[in-house]
Amino acid sequence: MNQNLPVDIRAEILRAAWAHEKYDDIVAHIQTDFGKKISKGTITKTLDRYDDTGSLLDKPRSGRPNSLTQEDEMAIVDAVENDPKLTAKDVYYDNDLNKSNVSLRKIQYLLNDHGLKATTTQPKQMPERALAIRLKFAQEYVKNPQFWSKVIFSDECDLYPYKSGKLYIRRHRREHPLSYYNMSTRWDKRTVKVWGCISIDGVGPLVLYDDKMDSTTLLDIFNTDLVPEYPGLIGTRTRPGPLLFQQDNAGPHRHHDVIKWFEDNHVHKIFWPPYSPDLNPIENVWGIVQDKLNEYNRDLKTSDDVWEKSKEIWENDINQYIPQLYESMHNRIVEVIERSGARLDR
Repeated sequence: MNQNLPVDIRAEILRAAWAHEKYDDIVAHIQTDFGKKISKGTITKTLDRYDDTGSLLDKPRSGRPNSLTQEDEMAIVDAVENDPKLTAKDVYYDNDLNKSNVSLRKIQYLLNDHGLKATTTQPKQMPERALAIRLKFAQEYVKNPQFWSKVIFSDECDLYPYKSGKLYIRRHRREHPLSYYNMSTRWDKRTVKVWGCISIDGVGPLVLYDDKMDSTTLLDIFNTDLVPEYPGLIGTRTRPGPLLFQQDNAGPHRHHDVIKWFEDNHVHKIFWPPYSPDLNPIENVWGIVQDKLNEYNRDLKTSDDVWEKSKEIWENDINQYIPQLYESMHNRIVEVIERSGARLDR
């Protein structure tokens, strides 16, 4: 940022950018209103500095230089090469890697200088058989838009403070991005493993579990948390309950003990097509939780901190989104048909 740029001009740049004004318009009205000629690069630097520090003021010049030693640089590069899902922002927030508290932009420059370019792992294609299954699934359920109001959606997730959306990785030019497709979200020492579910009436239980999800853990959650919250899932020998249950095709869900539990309790479980997290609205819920956790990134030091904040977000912030997510199900199904089974941009 230009050290001579007055704070009131920096504040106006920030306001204009938040109002989605074009850079050319910002440059023009700063020239008109303040008599100061700035470049588009000055706007970018002003916004980046605010994103990095949360302040429009310059950092103090005294004290320890804000720079990385060669050893610190190599530690960052090695960490990203060993874990391609580690973003520049992850490094910036990691006190063990960013020991000198350098800026986010300096870390980005460092990684780019070492040939580690950021790219998305979003694949362009999915198997033809999966496309056909998704299309058939959509054609079956498009006839009844109200069907989804009876469905309980469920999923597991590893939660820690990070920004949701497309998964970006840092890779060298010679590495093909699709080789990283279906990578799990990177591990963080603050990570908590949770199972959750939602209904059209709002969020259901959010359950913390240890280590790896298996059939025993899943059945314990069903009996202790799911059924007491949604007794309407349980049916009789001649009639299923009024509620339906959705879960994906992960290994524990297909275990014979779990299948037998559904049969013994006469729970109607709907078929879910492979390669279809884009159809499950609870994936959007996880994204909301993770984005909100990211807002408290620096305050969340341990997994206990993340768990407590996750519960608070789940109980207080998520219900407002549930009606819209359920309403979106019919549109998702229609879009799958329009795309001949291809994945959605959501």
